[in-house]
Amino acid sequence: MAFFDTLKQNLMTTGQTTVDKAKTTVEILKLKDQIRQDKREIRSATYKIGEIYRELHSEDYEEAYEDCFQKIERLEQAIDWKEDALKDLE
Repeated sequence: MAFFDTLKQNLMTTGQTTVDKAKTTVEILKLKDQIRQDKREIRSATYKIGEIYRELHSEDYEEAYEDCFQKIERLEQAIDWKEDALKDLE
């Protein structure tokens, strides 16, 4: 009888440990997902700040932003050129 009682206790302990680990894993996954979502929202807000700044200061930006503004201008010109090339091909 003691053997079965010990076996039963071991199975219950193992089962509870498994349940606890599963709960911990679920909690870890939830937190990681929340962190990813928060980071996405930060990126979105940062992007929006950049859009607003660019809109308000496209002619009078600070020197620290000069490279970025010039790069955007070059890329927009390249896009325009490529869109024109596409129109010619279509």
